[in-house]
Amino acid sequence: MISENEKLKKLLGEKELEIEILRDLLKKTNPHLPIKRNCKKVDIQRI
Repeated sequence: MISENEKLKKLLGEKELEIEILRDLLKKTNPHLPIKRNCKKVDIQRI
């Protein structure tokens, strides 16, 4: 059985991935728009 902590880590990793994909899409559709990438990346392999 997966612990609640493991579920939360997986959910956080999925959310970070979703945000990264949306930023890339925004960058492709609006190349002149500066996009900050200050967020800490989650190492999914570590989770």
